[in-house]
Amino acid sequence: MRWNVLAIGDDFHTFHIHGHRWRSPDGTFIDTRTIGPAESFAAEFVEDAAGTWPYHCHVEAHVMMGMIGIYRVRR
Repeated sequence: MRWNVLAIGDDFHTFHIHGHRWRSPDGTFIDTRTIGPAESFAAEFVEDAAGTWPYHCHVEAHVMMGMIGIYRVRR
């Protein structure tokens, strides 16, 4: 699975996928990443967890504006 995450606008965002972690460039596992204006990153991991998973920005006001979603993994 590869997520390409980018921030558009002037805000900082904290991207999080429930139930999943990916490796940072230095090899440590992370499950949340903060990005600033005009920044982007890719999160890659092997999808091995069936279920319905939320993903969202951890900034509460952003969630209230709709920066939240789900994706489903089926086996």
